[in-house]
Amino acid sequence: MTETRSSTLRLILWPSVITLVINIVRAVGQHEGWFTKASGGGGALVGITWLPLVFGPWFAWRLRKGGSTPRVARPWTWSLLAVLPLVIGGALTVPALLDANADEAGYATLRTAALAAIAGAVIGAIRQFVVWPRLAWILLAYAIPARLTVVALTWFAKSNGWDSHYTKFGPKGWEFDMEGTMSRAALMQLGFWVPVAVLSGTLLGTALFGRAKKA
Repeated sequence: MTETRSSTLRLILWPSVITLVINIVRAVGQHEGWFTKASGGGGALVGITWLPLVFGPWFAWRLRKGGSTPRVARPWTWSLLAVLPLVIGGALTVPALLDANADEAGYATLRTAALAAIAGAVIGAIRQFVVWPRLAWILLAYAIPARLTVVALTWFAKSNGWDSHYTKFGPKGWEFDMEGTMSRAALMQLGFWVPVAVLSGTLLGTALFGRAKKA
């Protein structure tokens, strides 16, 4: 167990450092006006959402070299199927969310959409632990501190009155007090984005390096 933990820490060390640097650059860059401050981040490349698509295959390659492989036959198929709950949750909730107004009914729609997205992401991530447990655990170990950093940056931005996407949720103009901001940040970062990192990183890692070794 100790050896496994040490191996995991070595694997995630530099990816975690790179992720931390990008998080800090993103936060400072928004404050300085370099990047968009819109809710959701506007799909900016200087962000950490896409990093599991890079580090997932990296982790998978390293694990494969060390002898770890998926536990199921046709892992790519099973890994792809794990994405379906998230896709279905998004398809059911995004249209309603886009039409939501900044009132009590709109807030209720936002809560429903968030919970549906979280449920889909968590279910999908759990299925990835069946496909390639070791890879999924490593992505989980990587994603938790990465997303806790975002929660910390949210608190910092809110405390200092920064105009930042970290403190904005839902349609334009929706902002909350410190308690509301931090509870939503923690819920989405840990409940949604951590499972999404496990889901997406395992999906691509399995596709590239999850094939059975030839005899």
